[in-house]
This record gives sequence, structure tokens and C-alpha cells, in this order.
Amino acid sequence: MLLKSLSRLALISSILFFSSLDCQAQSIEGTVLETGNKTALPYVNILIKKSNRGTITNESGTYSLNTKGLQGTDTISFQFIGFKTVNTTYEQLSKNPTLLLTTDVMSIDEVVITNKQLKVEDIVKNVLKNKELNYNTNFQKTQIFSRERYITDVNKIELDYKKSTIEELSEETIRNFEEKMPKTSTSYFDFLADFYFNGQTSSFKIEPIQAVELISKDLAELANYEDVFNSLFADTKDKEYWKIKSGMFGEKIDYEQDTTDVPENADSRPLSYFKAQLKEKSNYVTLEDKNLWEFLHKTGRYNFELEGSTSVNNESVYIISFTPKKKGKYVGKVFISTETFALLKASYEYADGKRGKNFNFLGVGYTENGFKGSIYFEKENDTYQLKYFSFNKNYNIRIDRKIALQKKRNRFLFDKTLKELKIGLNLNLQVQEAIEYFAIKTETIDEEKFDGFTEKKTFNVIHIDQFDENLWKGYDIIEPTKKLKGYKKLK
Repeated sequence: MLLKSLSRLALISSILFFSSLDCQAQSIEGTVLETGNKTALPYVNILIKKSNRGTITNESGTYSLNTKGLQGTDTISFQFIGFKTVNTTYEQLSKNPTLLLTTDVMSIDEVVITNKQLKVEDIVKNVLKNKELNYNTNFQKTQIFSRERYITDVNKIELDYKKSTIEELSEETIRNFEEKMPKTSTSYFDFLADFYFNGQTSSFKIEPIQAVELISKDLAELANYEDVFNSLFADTKDKEYWKIKSGMFGEKIDYEQDTTDVPENADSRPLSYFKAQLKEKSNYVTLEDKNLWEFLHKTGRYNFELEGSTSVNNESVYIISFTPKKKGKYVGKVFISTETFALLKASYEYADGKRGKNFNFLGVGYTENGFKGSIYFEKENDTYQLKYFSFNKNYNIRIDRKIALQKKRNRFLFDKTLKELKIGLNLNLQVQEAIEYFAIKTETIDEEKFDGFTEKKTFNVIHIDQFDENLWKGYDIIEPTKKLKGYKKLK
């Protein structure tokens, strides 16, 4: 009788426990640490086994896992190259959301090089030689979350007013803009979308799901000036256009007015501009950027050392560190498959005393003085899919030029200037740029589905002045850092 009562009590307790899991906030927030020194591990892959979805830890090693629909016994896997994979259950993770990962590295004496004739540098060279075989070139649909952060310090801004035939841009307006330009500004941009990829032509289409922008108070106050320019550009008749000109150089302004309904706290932006930015970043993902992947394209500039090997998803992986010679820039570590020579992971940064692009030309200067990057590919079937990448850049921008904003009308020989603003611009900015990119889930599609999807010309961006976690409830995203969560617009 007692045994039956205890059994019934245990059953009722189990039911109540699992019910409470379903009724509680449908997410788990925690941290992943290295076992030895308790260092936070950034960009650990967290996978819900039954659904093949999940998340990653952020740059501070914390995570938020969407647990909607999970049962207490469902398995959640924590994977990080160079560390032993930890499998736990939803029930266990709910009780203790802090995970400890232990290193899993074989010594050099235990490493077996597939081809004894290969040198360590040859292993690295084989990454690009085998790239077309290793990385998917089919049609895909991938749900992607990205976060961009910009912190801008204005070291100098001087606007030397020359003349204006544009009433809305008077000398007083220019002076007010110069005075209100914040010395430091911060902005975050979170974007969730479905991407349709054509690997054969390296083209893609985007279906936005949600975009959220958080901007500092001082930067938000400049929105009034943005409204002035939008109003000017919108009042452009047939055969008229706007152009920015500096000396011999000029560029037309691509402006497309949106006619769709936009929420009160949002604005509409052209998708074409956002795609152009992503296209530039895609060269990083495809390993084609010879500047950011210098150690792959110009191996002679680096010293490589085989540190050992590890395994991930039953695949053996070389661990190779590298340091720059005289002409190299980066120091870091790569993880390369012993069988396919695919690059699975890379983590690297500028070595001490090194920097990136640096030029001064016709009053325009640019210097990259800081970089830190990380990328991870995961094997699915016979190819490797991008799981995440992140990089941080610090750079300085300098402009000392005469600038003209012109409204023009097309004519047979020479276009007529209708309105014009002329100023001298002396600007010096220091920018910290951080980008995180997370591929949430990927499915293979056919060419017909890719061709059949039609992009919208614009997408809406929701503006907030402090972080609002309710906007992302139910979505798989990268957990915001404490700094972002605590960010508030100053009153």
C-alpha cells in the first residue's frame, strides 16, 4: 500500500514537473564555461537533437534557448571544436543552465597525417584547393539571424558652408547639424530573415521576418535631418535625379520611395541597399576575401604549427596555429578536416603591431587598426554548411574635401543643375564595428522554388530606444549581451 502510494506520488510529481516546464517561460538562459579556468566560451553550438534547431552562445558565452514544445527527456547537445561534446536533457538543463566543457585535444605524437608527404603549410593550402568540393553549391533556404553593432566617436567635424540654393538646407541648418552631431553614438541592428541561395551563381534573395534597430538618444535626434533629406529626395520628378559630387568624382543617389503602410515606430528601407552590404560580407563567408583570409591565400607570409588534433561529429580535425612573418598580419588558429581538408573553424586577429588597410588619397583617409574574427562550418551529409561567423573591426575614417549635393535634370548634352548645396567637410571618425551572423536552420530547395520566390523592394525596421526582449519571443536568436540588455536611451 505504501509502495503504491509512493509510486503514485512519484508519477504525480513527474506530471507536475513536466507540466511546469511547459507552462514556464519557454526559454532557458545560461552560460557555457571552460572546465579548467571557468572562461566563458563564445559561439558554442547548441542543438536540440529531435528538431535539429537551436542557438549559439554570444560573445560573452551566454545563451537563450527557445524550448517551446520540448519534453523533459529531449536531448540538447553542446558542441564546440576542441572540446568534448556534452549531451544533456531539457530537465537537467532547466535545473542547471550553466554548462562546463572540457578540452579534447590529442597530442602531436598521436596525430596521424593522412599523407606523410604533406607539410603543415600544405594542409592549409588544401583548404582552398578543395573548397568547391567541400562547400555546398546547391539551392538552399536558410533562416538567418544577424546582429550589427556600431560605436562611433567623432574626433572632429567641421562644415564650412559655401552656398545653398536648397531652401531646406540653409546655412543655419548646416550650423545646427554640426553642433548637434554627437561626439559618441551607439546603434544596434538585429535582422531575422529567410535567405534563398543559388550556389551555382552565388546569388541570393531575402524574405525579411523582422528587423529591429536600437539607437542612442543623440543619434535619434538627427532623425529630423534625415526627414529633410527624405522629403527632398521624394520630391523628384521624372527625368530629375540627385547627385553627390566632390571634385571630379560624382555619384547618383539611389532613392526609392515606399508606398506601403509602415508601423508608427518603424521606417521602410530599400532591400537593395541591405543586399549590397550582405554581398560584401559574403566574400568573407566564401573565403574569397584575400585580405581577411590572407593566411589561406598567401601562406608564405605565415609560420604554421601543428598543435594536435580533435574530433567533431565523429570527424578527425587538425588543430593548426599560425603567426605572421614580416608581411603577414594575423595570429590565430584553424581547425581543418584530416580527410577532406575542409576548414571547419577559424579564430584569429591582428598580431601585435599589425594593422589592415591604410591609405590617404585626395583628402580621404582610412585605417583599419583592429580586427578579430571567428567562423564555423558544420558538416551535413557530404558538404559543410556555415553555422556562424563574427568579426569585430576598429577603423578610422578621415575626410577633408569640398562636397556638393546637386539636384539635376536630364538633358540631351549636359544635365541642368536645378538646386545645389556646397560645403567643405573636415571629418574624423573612429568606428567600432561588430557583426554576428547565425544560420538557424537550412533546407535544400530546387531551382523552381528559388526562381518562384519574388522579393519585396522594401522592408520595415522597428525603432526602439532600449532593449525589448518581447520583440524576439519565440524566435531563435543570439542572446544579447548584458551591455545590450541594459542599454537605455538617456532621457
